[in-house]
Order: sequence, then structure tokens, then C-alpha cells
Amino acid sequence: MANMFFHQEDDVIRILNNDIESPLDLYITVDRFKLFEPAYSLDVAYVAHKYIPDDSNIFYTADSQVEGTLPWAAGDAYIANIETYRGDPPV
Repeated sequence: MANMFFHQEDDVIRILNNDIESPLDLYITVDRFKLFEPAYSLDVAYVAHKYIPDDSNIFYTADSQVEGTLPWAAGDAYIANIETYRGDPPV
């Protein structure tokens, strides 16, 4: 599966980075993720957001989807920082 950042409808974020030695999906709640990335938010108009680098950047509403821009620099950074989110949040 491709590298991915997916803010799911249940407010869980799934991140996958196949470029690291042990590519395991990370599932993290939005509240915990924001302890690492306080500026992160998903606009209230959307229920989900899925970003696959070099492929797609889609925001989902309750009944449609909207294409975002590629590349998404913040999404690339979130994917690259996956190991950080496995640890303890900054104090």
C-alpha cells in the first residue's frame, strides 16, 4: 500500500510510511495527534480527508468529495514524522 495520511470519519488518523525500516500503520486519535501537531485541523465542512502523495488529496463531505492540491506539504511532513507520533507528546 502507498504512503498515506487518512483522517477517518471516526476522528482517528491513519498514517502509513513505507519508506521506513518497519512500515506499520499508525492509528492515532485526532486529540492525541494534536498534542504533536497543534495547528492541525480538518475544516468542519468535511468528515474525512485522505492524502496519498503523488496520487490524490481528497476531502470528503457527508455526500460528496472535493479534490485538494498536490502535493500537500503538511501531509508529506506528517507521513515523514510517523515515528514521532508513536512516542510521547511534547510537554
